[in-house]
Amino acid sequence: MPSATDVLDWNQLRGLTELQVDGDPDIVGQVIEMFREDGPARLARARHALEHGDGTALRLEAHSLRGTAGLIGATALRSAATAVERAAEAGDLAGAGSWLATMDRAMDEVLAALTAV
Repeated sequence: MPSATDVLDWNQLRGLTELQVDGDPDIVGQVIEMFREDGPARLARARHALEHGDGTALRLEAHSLRGTAGLIGATALRSAATAVERAAEAGDLAGAGSWLATMDRAMDEVLAALTAV
C-alpha cells in the first residue's frame, strides 16, 4: 500500500488551515472526520447505483466524491471519481464499473492515510 505522503497532497490539507478562525474547532479535523463518514457511504451508494443500472445516481455520487477527494488532496481518488462521473454521464456503465474498482482501492488507501493524521 502506498505511503500516506503518496496518497494525500498534504499541502492541500494544510491549505485548509487558512480557513481556520481562531477559537473555532479544528477545520482540518472536521473535514477529515466528515470524509471518513461520508466517503465510504457515498462509495457504497455509487456501487449500489451501478448494480442497479442507475447512471444518474452513479454520476452524482462520483461527482460528490470527486469534490471531497479534491478538498482533502486525495488525487488518485479524485481522478478515479472523475473517470466514473464521465463514464456514467456517457452511459458507459461497464467503463464506470472498472473505474469504480479503482475508486474502491483509492478509498482504502485514503482512509489508511488519514489514520496517520
